[in-house]
Amino acid sequence: MKQGVSAHIAVFLGRFQPPTIAHAATVQYILTQWHKIIIGIVYHSPPPDNFDYKKWGYTLKESSFDVARNPFTPEEVHEMWKGYINSCNAGNRISCQLTKRPHFTQQFNAIYPPDTTDIVCIQAPEGDPDYGRQYTIFQRMFNRNVYFIDPPLPLHNKDIKRIIKLYHRSWQEYIPVGAYEVFMQINGPIRVSLCD
Repeated sequence: MKQGVSAHIAVFLGRFQPPTIAHAATVQYILTQWHKIIIGIVYHSPPPDNFDYKKWGYTLKESSFDVARNPFTPEEVHEMWKGYINSCNAGNRISCQLTKRPHFTQQFNAIYPPDTTDIVCIQAPEGDPDYGRQYTIFQRMFNRNVYFIDPPLPLHNKDIKRIIKLYHRSWQEYIPVGAYEVFMQINGPIRVSLCD
C-alpha cells in the first residue's frame, strides 16, 4: 500500500458484471490513496499466437468470459460506469475504458505506463489461489508492481445475486446510482437471472 496520495493514476481492472456498490466503494477507497483512477473494463481477447503458457505458468480461464457469467457487453458495462461517474460528478478523477486481457496485451505498459500508472487490485478472496497467482504472473510479465488493497466492502457479485434471490431484495440496493439507471434500461435484472 502506498503512503499518502500518489500522483500516479490507479488502474483498477475487472469485468464488473455488473458494477456494484462494492466496486464503487473500492473505487472511492482507491481515490483516498491515488489522485485519479482509470477503471479498466476487461473484455475477452484471444492470446497472441506466440504466447508461452508454460513459461508463465498461466492457466487459461475461458469460463471467466463465458456468456453465462457475463450478461452484459463490455460497452454496456462502460455505460453503467459512465452513469456512476456522472452521478457523483467525478469525471475529473475517475475515467473508464475498455481494456484487453492484460496478460495477452503485449503493449500493456505502453497503454498504462509504469512511470505514471499503478495497477491496483483487491486482495485475493479466500479459497481462490488462482486470483493471486494471475497477478504474480502479471508482475513478472510486465516487470511492474501490483498494489493490493483490502476491499472496503467485501461483497462479491455472486453473493449479491444470492441475497437478491433468497431474500427478494432489490438490485437498486446493490447497484450504485447512475449505473442503476443504465442497468434497468438494458433489462439488467432479467439478464442476470438468466445467467444463474
